Amino acid sequence: MAEFGEDFDLDAFRVAYASEDPVALNQVKAAERGVDQLYNYIAELAAFGLELAEVRARDADLNARRDLRDLRRIGVLGAERARRLERLRELRRLLVHEYATATAEQVHEAARVVADEFIPFYDAYRAWIGRGFSAQQPDR
Repeated sequence: MAEFGEDFDLDAFRVAYASEDPVALNQVKAAERGVDQLYNYIAELAAFGLELAEVRARDADLNARRDLRDLRRIGVLGAERARRLERLRELRRLLVHEYATATAEQVHEAARVVADEFIPFYDAYRAWIGRGFSAQQPDR
């Protein structure tokens, strides 16, 4: 993301996204791949934690939408963080499964969301680990 300016400039990203220059396209692809990898970490951590908390069966099909909703329901995530991570899930699905219709703005938004939400998600998850994956909301 830093390749597109200190604030991850949307205009610079649009130019690279539309470019035929292999260097610019590689920078776009690096941002896209980073979104995918970090989102996958979030989804995997959610699934594993919910299994340990016995909220999710170990043999249940993967379902990130349900898992994010469950993390919200049991108090691991607040409403706004859960909403933003659900938006990230939608964008990531678009990028992976409907790439031909994805826009530079959608890729940019996904990268911004994951950059803004990954560390707070991790911090909330780490606090949940500290509570022994309790499915109870902590005292506030």
